[in-house]
Amino acid sequence: MIKKENRATFFRWLKYNLNLRWIIVISLVLIIATAVLVFQPTNLTGSSSKSIFIIGLVNFNMLLLLALGFVVGRNLIKLVLDRRNKVLGSKLRQRLVFAFVILTLVPTSIMFVFASGLINKATSGWFSPQVESIFDNAVAISQTYVDREKRQLEEQVLQVKSVV
Repeated sequence: MIKKENRATFFRWLKYNLNLRWIIVISLVLIIATAVLVFQPTNLTGSSSKSIFIIGLVNFNMLLLLALGFVVGRNLIKLVLDRRNKVLGSKLRQRLVFAFVILTLVPTSIMFVFASGLINKATSGWFSPQVESIFDNAVAISQTYVDREKRQLEEQVLQVKSVV
């Protein structure tokens, strides 16, 4: 007969390895999906299959975010209930969770503010009058080139016509 401690150790080992296996499987699926999206030949499939693939990846990410939110919410509810039931160590656990939340939210918020500022500055630079004038000049140069090539081609056609 298996001892109770050995069974508990086995179940802890099984739980840890199953979680680790799921993390590895999900990571591999995401890596493979990204590689397929990046290295997909464009001549075999059209843009519609790529857009469907991207929509699928976005939906998969949303499902993962919902699952993460569910797990975090469940653990927060469990934390509050443990605190109300005065479970031993719940006050310390609540303080640790609060400290970890603060330590993750503050840098993330700061990075979000700076990143959004950088993105706004970059996109406003894309549509500035200087960039528009450069674009207009490039269009004018290309149109001039096309017109010149057209004239040269017409001249060559007239020369061939006069010879024939």
